[in-house]
Amino acid sequence: MMRESILFLKEKAEIDRLLDCGFRITAVEEDLNGSLVTFTKENRCSVRQIVTTEGRKYFPLKI
Repeated sequence: MMRESILFLKEKAEIDRLLDCGFRITAVEEDLNGSLVTFTKENRCSVRQIVTTEGRKYFPLKI
């Protein structure tokens, strides 16, 4: 449980950092292993895998 909390905090920080840098969430692919979230800014793209339950609940609030 503690490990998942720490992992969620890392995922949240990364999501917030990308959004603060001007990236937007432009695509989401979900499967049983988590969510692949695509962030884009101008012609740059960054894909992050979100695996925690809390992380998967958090990023939709930012869309």
